Amino acid sequence: MAKKDDIKIIANGHVLEVYEYEKAVWSDFEGQGGRRGKDEEPSERADENRRLTCRRAREMIRRICLANFDERSKFITLTYAENQTDVTQANGDFKKFIQRLRYKYKDFKYVAVIEFQERGAVHYHMMSDLPYIPNEQLNGLWKMGYVKINDINHVDNVGAYMIKYMLKDTSDPRLRGKKAYLTSRGLDRPSVIRGEQARKIKDMYELDNKKIVFTNSYESEHHGKIIYKEYNLKRDV
Repeated sequence: MAKKDDIKIIANGHVLEVYEYEKAVWSDFEGQGGRRGKDEEPSERADENRRLTCRRAREMIRRICLANFDERSKFITLTYAENQTDVTQANGDFKKFIQRLRYKYKDFKYVAVIEFQERGAVHYHMMSDLPYIPNEQLNGLWKMGYVKINDINHVDNVGAYMIKYMLKDTSDPRLRGKKAYLTSRGLDRPSVIRGEQARKIKDMYELDNKKIVFTNSYESEHHGKIIYKEYNLKRDV
């Protein structure tokens, strides 16, 4: 049975996101923000919908990366030698690359985001739990150009690192009708904890005494002031 809670924690590995509500919310409520005004123009609604879709996609990728990968994971950039600008064709090439990888390395998880070079060519940034693979071997499996393996040993928030490479505006006409990211199956999802259990988590990690790495607050028509705080437990070790 749904019940009202005034706190929610989203646990993404070592990153905890805390939402505190001035007015308690139903535990099955996932939306944010108030209703749109009746006098809002269709073009304004469309722009707002695009911004909301983009923000949700970036948040989802950030959280999935945190729930599945860390600084020991592989961060691989795949680039075309030719000026490949067709996203559909490029996604087909990427799918074949994954199939070739699976033939050799069986099960592995990945998240990849699409970016465009200045010349317009598609390229991919991929985070994965693949084992060590020599660069020249990855080049041979990619077949389309060049592969770069980035060192992310210094990164304590792989989710934030990943979305740096993700398009900030998914309304780019080159992505119309397509996703700005690709993911494998079987990825872990972040845990959502509410109410009394969330308060126990907050007390267990002594979050009131931890450094807040990011905070924000906003007003909701139905839930009053909502305070958001993000904690990175690795930064308190």
